[in-house]
Amino acid sequence: MITTVLFDVGEVLMIGYKRSILAGISSLTGASEEEINRALREPMRLLNRGEIPFALFAQRVGEGIGKEIGVEDMERIVIEGVHPNAGAISVAKALKGRYRLAIASNNNHFTVEATRKDHPEMLALFGRCYFSCELGVGKPDREFFLRILSDLHADPGECLLIDDKEENCEAARALGMQAIRFEGREALLAQLRMLALLPGA
Repeated sequence: MITTVLFDVGEVLMIGYKRSILAGISSLTGASEEEINRALREPMRLLNRGEIPFALFAQRVGEGIGKEIGVEDMERIVIEGVHPNAGAISVAKALKGRYRLAIASNNNHFTVEATRKDHPEMLALFGRCYFSCELGVGKPDREFFLRILSDLHADPGECLLIDDKEENCEAARALGMQAIRFEGREALLAQLRMLALLPGA
């Protein structure tokens, strides 16, 4: 029986985050988004796990595309990428009160603090917020989910993950959790109704 629903942030509760960052860096440097995406992957992974500071993240991305990116420019670009997804948030509101809600996200300290400052009303929907930068481990690592389950005193079978990445959903299922890959508000509502977690329309 599901008692707890875990929401991802990037491309679920927040929409267009990575696309906005790629476009912002491209506009600043003239590099192609494909080139930026390659340069961004490893520094972003390290940043999201809290293993490098934001300034070093900006430096490494710049080195990866052969351009200098100032810390203030990168901060502006990242903040501009934080856009709440009204559709997913409306689903969270419908679930609140029926289930325990938590955030389970690969994210970095800078973005987390910006979200706490600019969108406290969204975070207030969730009783717990688990971020990879604070846990020191991220999805799809098994340890990420185990730490959350331990803190929540929850069995895997009691938890549902809503995430945009199939590899994260598969990792959750491997532990015995249920998981829904997020593909938009209407698709999510339909799957929640199929699981009898929300009443029919």
